[in-house]
Amino acid sequence: MAHFFQSEIDRNIYIWQMFRDGGVALVHSESMLQKIINELHSENYLIHDCEVTSEDSVSFEKSIRATLGFPSGQKDQTNLDALNDLVGDLVFPKDRAGIVVVTRHIQKLHEKEPGYLHQVADIFANAARYHMCLGQRLLLLLQSDDSEIQFDVVGGFRPHWTIREGPFSKK
Repeated sequence: MAHFFQSEIDRNIYIWQMFRDGGVALVHSESMLQKIINELHSENYLIHDCEVTSEDSVSFEKSIRATLGFPSGQKDQTNLDALNDLVGDLVFPKDRAGIVVVTRHIQKLHEKEPGYLHQVADIFANAARYHMCLGQRLLLLLQSDDSEIQFDVVGGFRPHWTIREGPFSKK
């Protein structure tokens, strides 16, 4: 079910835009994030919510793995190659519109290890495109309390603020 029917776009163009723009989106406010989660839930997406409680990549990767039900991996180091393989092998429930991974409060990790978080976003962007070709929808939402956070290009696109919070929104 990768492609979007016009009726889905008409019902909620914002969901379609997040997928269209690379499968990785930034969200600033908790209230907007909750609104997006509610909308995705009402469209039958499976939501995996991961709060970033630490500033280090090892803890972040363990949280992502636990949230998605992956093996815990190595104790004191990250393994982005393994994370890439695991995200590429995600199992999509047939009764769901797709999978959404929500990461909350990424700003501290981004400040400390921006390159690492960029690599994770790139993994998800590439996996989103791969899964889309298989008829599966994957979306990564990066919530940051810092509205100035920016990413370089990941998966061929630059993650940007959701259209409802970006510079062109009518806040």
